[in-house]
Amino acid sequence: MNYVRSFSLFVLTLCLTGLNSTGWAAEVKPKVTPEQLAAAGSTVTGKLVFTTTVTISSTFPAADVIACSAQALVLDTASGNEIIESAEVAATKSGSTATCTVTIPYSWNLLTPTADFVNLTFSVRVPATPANAAATLPNRMSTQTLGRIAVPANGTTTTTVVKVTI
Repeated sequence: MNYVRSFSLFVLTLCLTGLNSTGWAAEVKPKVTPEQLAAAGSTVTGKLVFTTTVTISSTFPAADVIACSAQALVLDTASGNEIIESAEVAATKSGSTATCTVTIPYSWNLLTPTADFVNLTFSVRVPATPANAAATLPNRMSTQTLGRIAVPANGTTTTTVVKVTI
């Protein structure tokens, strides 16, 4: 299993564990069929944009790429459907700072978009794609849950500013 897939599963597990520990998952009703959701749901589209400044305090080889990734987990409470979105980009380094902008365009079919929420998570990893963990030392990863927001209004671009130190 590659590092990115392992990391994505780790983040998903954290999100779902957090939902269960807060009791939010208890609000979920039985899932509806895809046909029922298509007939009764509302499509919400937009973009989630994560603008990030990374302070580099750790020492890494100059050639190492810093990866920035963002994740969004939507739970349609009326249908029980879960939607997981993620995107990853390489940061631009300049001295002891790096910047990146991660954009997640989305289109979600939800039964209750005005009652649903989106859990946001952001991660920074260096090196970006370690082929062999022992061969890519030192390495560093920082993951932050950014909280939960209401499902944005249709057609909205939602920008979140993130500051990370690695």
